[in-house]
Amino acid sequence: MKERDSNIELLRIIATLFILILHCNGWFLREWGGITTWSAGEGMLVGLTRSIIQSITYIGVDVFILISGFYSIKPKLKSIVKLFTILAFFYIGTYLLDVVVSDVTFTWRTLIVNLCAFSRENWFIQCYLFLILLSPILNAFVENYSQKPLLIYILIFLACAFYFGNIHDSTYFYFNGGYSIATFILIYLVGRYLRLYGMNNFNTLSKYKVFVLYILSVAAIVFVRFISKNEAQWLNYNSPLIILSALLFFVLFTKISFKSKFVNMLGASCLSVYILHTCSPIINWFAEYDVYIFTQFPFPLYLLMMLGGCIVIFILAIVLDKIRYLIVSPILRVIDKLKLMSYE
Repeated sequence: MKERDSNIELLRIIATLFILILHCNGWFLREWGGITTWSAGEGMLVGLTRSIIQSITYIGVDVFILISGFYSIKPKLKSIVKLFTILAFFYIGTYLLDVVVSDVTFTWRTLIVNLCAFSRENWFIQCYLFLILLSPILNAFVENYSQKPLLIYILIFLACAFYFGNIHDSTYFYFNGGYSIATFILIYLVGRYLRLYGMNNFNTLSKYKVFVLYILSVAAIVFVRFISKNEAQWLNYNSPLIILSALLFFVLFTKISFKSKFVNMLGASCLSVYILHTCSPIINWFAEYDVYIFTQFPFPLYLLMMLGGCIVIFILAIVLDKIRYLIVSPILRVIDKLKLMSYE
């Protein structure tokens, strides 16, 4: 088999680390420690640094969906079974770990809930599952539109998503601040348009010019964070600024090319990293560690220790995912030979 270029796999790895860092620098400190970005007593420099880090790392989820759109999802039974095995492996494993190390009481009902992995609450996984199921329809839609009408449609979709999901916050459109299948559909369509038509424009730009544009997009996000009294209204996964920044970051990686089996191996397990760090008790330990080092150490040392914690979680998830693969790979090979539910 032809070895894949590793630039997009490297991008996938960085996007995963972005999500971990974003959670540490924002969600964990806020929810487990009551520490907001601009908390009194931290100092303006700390708040500004944290805001810049959030502005850079917020694109992680959008980058993942852009990658899916750029290369297009071609659903197969194997891919859905693979997703199920990843979820069941980590959900059941972390549940049993929680029973052993915490005061959690084992029940067969909870075990079955974890085994029925797709129905366990996880916004990203459930939205991505539906994106897989909808992808043949979205692919057919894009293929039957010419460039200009498709661009107009995407821009209208983006405007509606931003207005009804952010400004007006309409319940009926269910954009849910970007945490929805509607947002995934939008970003997926952006990725498909980029692959079919948009790269012609970016190919005329050097990677240095694209990098400058990306830095300007980050600066714009930081500016909005600084002046806005309600930054969530302007900056979430369906925000034009966030999507633009993710798109520029993605394009930047399309301008490099290299091959690395090691990078490809790490990239194949990135979803497991996301899943592991959101499961109890791992998420509680990780969040408590994050709050502790933030409150007990100087901020520069906190950043280094926080990054170290993210790398530890990343490596742990990769190792566990390789164990999972050894267990389920015979089943996946059989399904792959049957070529069931394949659109290729």
